[in-house]
Amino acid sequence: MRPPTLERPPRPAVSGPPVRMWPILASAAIVVLLVTNALAWYLLFQDESPADQRTAPSLAPATTVTPPTITGAPLIIDPGDLGVYGRNDFRGNIALTGETNGGFRTLEGSYWEPVRPGGFFGADPIAYGRFLYVVSATHDVVYAVDQTNGVIRFTMQTNGRMQTAPAVGQFTYSTGPEGTSETATRLIAVSEDGTVYSRNALGGGSSQHWQVNLGSDVSAAPLIADDKIIVATESGSVIAVGGDHEIVWRYPVPNTYVSPFFHTPAISKGTIYAADDNGRLHLISLTNGEPICTPIATGMRPSSHPVVADDQVIIPTDGSILVIPTGQCNAAPRLIVDQIDSPLSPAYADGTVYAVENSFLMAWDLETLAANVWDGPFTAGSRITTPPTVAEGVVYFGTQDGTVYAVDSETGSALWQFNAGDSIFGGPVVTTNGIFVITADEIISIAGE
Repeated sequence: MRPPTLERPPRPAVSGPPVRMWPILASAAIVVLLVTNALAWYLLFQDESPADQRTAPSLAPATTVTPPTITGAPLIIDPGDLGVYGRNDFRGNIALTGETNGGFRTLEGSYWEPVRPGGFFGADPIAYGRFLYVVSATHDVVYAVDQTNGVIRFTMQTNGRMQTAPAVGQFTYSTGPEGTSETATRLIAVSEDGTVYSRNALGGGSSQHWQVNLGSDVSAAPLIADDKIIVATESGSVIAVGGDHEIVWRYPVPNTYVSPFFHTPAISKGTIYAADDNGRLHLISLTNGEPICTPIATGMRPSSHPVVADDQVIIPTDGSILVIPTGQCNAAPRLIVDQIDSPLSPAYADGTVYAVENSFLMAWDLETLAANVWDGPFTAGSRITTPPTVAEGVVYFGTQDGTVYAVDSETGSALWQFNAGDSIFGGPVVTTNGIFVITADEIISIAGE
């Protein structure tokens, strides 16, 4: 952009002593300096605009198919409709199985060019309805990104650093003395200092509804279930917060020592499954926070969050993956696989556990445990950096070299791969609209049939 043209005004016809020129020249020099400085700042920061117009990521060669290299695939949703096109909470559901709906087996390109709203992304994004919610750990803000075009529709600003995914869910509020009620959809985020923030998840209104501090640092993502926000803390407590920011219950009772919870608990059939840093699995009632069992000792420190798979709890640990039956308080843990580096949580769908180690994706039959579903593990081009996500017979994951893979869940063969151009930090988030991943500072969309 060229700076505005400065036109010299006509010299007035005046009589009297001659006009000294040095004040005029000095004023002109100051104006030119200010305009030049403004232009320099504009050029320096224009790359951080939400509407980043850099070249879209190129498609890496597909393994089993050759997709057309195009961008701007036709949208499959109506941009004017604010209805729900796909609801996907953290890891797909509150059981944290990584299973969701949507996705596609044929690759086309991307819906929109990469978006750089600003800041460093350190947590998985989530999708709910029309929006993709992405946390900036350096800007202390949650961006609500329109899935149809990548436009940031609104934000939620917090007062503390966030390292975890947000949550979106519906709460029922009483509106009158006669038992009338209404339902509101809320976006919930938790900062490292244990402050819980709420706002309208669909936009509108102020950027914040309420906030409450839990009195402890938090490393785990929040979950929403049964009109409650469930948060595990580093002080060794699991806390339920109501939709009006009141504390509903705390586990355990005050002055009872529990090892820190660094990972998000899973929830299934009214039971919360929380793995503490001392290698114990806690079963807690979602209704009142009471213990269902004495904590079950696994003997191994968890490396990520548990997954509830039908009647089994799957726990990734430092060096192995454990399985514990959900209905037995005194059951001994069993091993799916031992002596592996598996810091990421597995995914589960239709009786099969999908786990990653370094650059390998493995599929294990949950009933037989020792049987590998495929002839051998799928090998990616570099280290796998995201937990796997399963959707309608396809397993998705991202890698350190910036490749997103889609693998057939029955055969273990690659369907396609997409080059995002930089290391994948979070996702893939799979919806009926598309697939979304994040790098350190970009939000990237992937489209297919």
